Amino acid sequence: METIKKCMVATCFVVNNGKVLMIDHKGLGVWLPPGGHLDEGEFPEEAAVREVLEETGVAVELVSASEGRFSDPHATSAVHPLSILIENINYATGVKHRHYDTVYLAVKKSGELRYDEREAGGIGWFGPGQLDRVKTYPNVRELGKEAIKRLAVLHGKGYEG
Repeated sequence: METIKKCMVATCFVVNNGKVLMIDHKGLGVWLPPGGHLDEGEFPEEAAVREVLEETGVAVELVSASEGRFSDPHATSAVHPLSILIENINYATGVKHRHYDTVYLAVKKSGELRYDEREAGGIGWFGPGQLDRVKTYPNVRELGKEAIKRLAVLHGKGYEG
C-alpha cells in the first residue's frame, strides 16, 4: 500500500496593484503563490509570512479575508484565511503528499523581488488575464483572481476581472 505523507502548509496570495505574486515552482513544474510546510510549533499565519519572505524577498502583512474578528481576555480571532484546501501533491521525484493548506491574503509591506534558483525558475506579478494563460492548477487560478477581487472590495475599490 502506498504511503502518502500528510502535511500542514500555508500559502499566501500577495496582492499589489491588482496582481498576485507567484513563483515558478521547479519541484512541481507550475507557477504557484509562495508557501510551504509549517515549522514545528508554528501557526499557519506565521508560516505564511515567513514563507513569502524566504521565497520572494517580500515582507507582507496578512489581511483578514472576511469580517468577524473579535477579542476578549481569553481568545483573539485569528486572521481569516481566503480558503482552506486539502490538496493531493505529486512531486516530480515521485513523492506524494496530502497538504492541508491554509491560504491567506496579504499586501506587500517592503522588499525587492528575489528567488532561489535551486527551487524556482522565475518570479512575477500576475493579473487576472495572465492567470488564465500561466501554467498552474485550476484552484490557483481561481483563488488568485478571488484574492485580487477580495482585496479590491476590502479597500473599497472597483474590481475589473
